[in-house]
Amino acid sequence: MREKIKKLTDAQFKIHRAAVNNIVTEIDLKLLDEYQKQTYELETSKYLWDRQQKTKKVLRSIKKEELAEFFDQIFFSEKSKRLDLSLTSPIHAKQQEECREKNKSHEIFEK
Repeated sequence: MREKIKKLTDAQFKIHRAAVNNIVTEIDLKLLDEYQKQTYELETSKYLWDRQQKTKKVLRSIKKEELAEFFDQIFFSEKSKRLDLSLTSPIHAKQQEECREKNKSHEIFEK
């Protein structure tokens, strides 16, 4: 995924950005949709009543390089911390161990 983001062409980036913009700016067709947005603001104590407009503004200005930098910072930076928990049923222990062995050399799982 890291390489895919770095290798995005300008055209591909614009397509993805437009798709996200369509999702973000979608008009609420039901009262329930509007209610859920407003409830989110209340529950998180963010109170960003103009979140949709602010997100649109950020989407218009974001650059491909900023996306790649942000992705690296979130998933591969020493600054970010991640705690992975995993619970495995005894029935699936062997299968889990096989997956762990198969994936241990992948860059996401390196320590």
